[in-house]
Amino acid sequence: YHAGFGRDIDVAIGNVGGAFSYAVIPKGKWNGITRFNISVFDNRKESKKKYDKEIVEIESKPNLFGYKSARDCLESTYTTVIQRTLSFIDNCLME
Repeated sequence: YHAGFGRDIDVAIGNVGGAFSYAVIPKGKWNGITRFNISVFDNRKESKKKYDKEIVEIESKPNLFGYKSARDCLESTYTTVIQRTLSFIDNCLME
């Protein structure tokens, strides 16, 4: 969950939650990135199940409104990832 300006770097790599991760970041734009690693444990029946998923969203906007553009990118990616997370949890528990 981070927003920043893509100035000199166009590719980001790192370790998130013990897993290798990378992202392409457009130069000269504000970039919002939200990434969740989700594990759902279903212990309702005798056959216990575990569901894992990585949900990532990246959005870029031109630098028209300064930090407001950054906040808009971040809010948009966060909202999208939350929606995908709830959908994933719902699908896991529907099985």
